[in-house]
Amino acid sequence: NRAFWHAGTSGGKVINPIDEDGEKIGEDVVDMATWAKDVWIQPTLFGKMKAAGISYGIYSPFENIVPLTSLIHGEFERTHLFDTFFLHLDLHQLPQYVFLEPQFLFDNNDQHPYSLTHPERGTVMLGEELILKVYDAIKKSDHYRDRTLFIITHDEHGGCYDHEPPPSAIPPVPGMSGQFGFPFNRLGLRVPMVMVSSYIQPNTIINDLHDHTSFIKTACDKWNLQSLTDRDRNAASFVTP
Repeated sequence: NRAFWHAGTSGGKVINPIDEDGEKIGEDVVDMATWAKDVWIQPTLFGKMKAAGISYGIYSPFENIVPLTSLIHGEFERTHLFDTFFLHLDLHQLPQYVFLEPQFLFDNNDQHPYSLTHPERGTVMLGEELILKVYDAIKKSDHYRDRTLFIITHDEHGGCYDHEPPPSAIPPVPGMSGQFGFPFNRLGLRVPMVMVSSYIQPNTIINDLHDHTSFIKTACDKWNLQSLTDRDRNAASFVTP
């Protein structure tokens, strides 16, 4: 899902290249090398923005070591420490597109709950506090409050049961057969998304079908960029008529 957010494809990969428990380091190295070979070559929204002169920035905590977005796409430029976001905001120096990563390690604030198998993890409340901190910073900024769309989204459904079966989808490349033969012709479970803007009416609920590539569609429409794959080319935009 993270790969689809910025590239419209995972290069055919179905399984993450890094074991979350850190118990298969040797295999992780091999898998990451394969991931880099197949996924890093995929065009990304970052590349489109760079070519068009649109500024962007990836803000990630030091504890992440390397931004996960960088590991996914091989995008190691224009990265900053998370707290630099608030400095750039105060100085009116934010790029046109900002991607904020939560902390994934130690006292993580990515909304994963504490568990006995992962005692180093934080709590859902830490994730809520992070969202509130970013929200308050934007809301209190006379410069950015009315010119910012704050998108809160996720890369997975959190393990919650979904009674709706995943619908069909257009593959990134016609007739593709990815890892384990998966043709990428359907979506997965639904994930939550919240958008905050001065121009969105309170209590607005959208039930139209969108997917992770809808952001690429919206960004390409906004900045007059060419689409990346068939998936994002045919995705629904976040902009309503």
